Amino acid sequence: VVPYLLSRCTDKTLFVRHGALWGLAEILLAFGTIHNDSSTNSFSESIGLSEDSISAIAEIVMTIEKARLYRGRGGEIMRSAVCRFIECISIA
Repeated sequence: VVPYLLSRCTDKTLFVRHGALWGLAEILLAFGTIHNDSSTNSFSESIGLSEDSISAIAEIVMTIEKARLYRGRGGEIMRSAVCRFIECISIA
């Protein structure tokens, strides 16, 4: 699910990319809970994500910015999704 959502975060349709980013944020929040309950030290080992997926997650905010998805129609909606994404990562 995570690689699919990552690919949809820069979709041409506003509602698809907003939903993908919001869904990814909530999944990462749940992964943080799983990792906190786990005895392993490595985040990627405890949640089962590849290193490529983790690096794509870390770069998604910059990817959205480079695509200029904060501007124009729908920019406000994307900014709210990015803020929620950052919030969930911070909590996790």
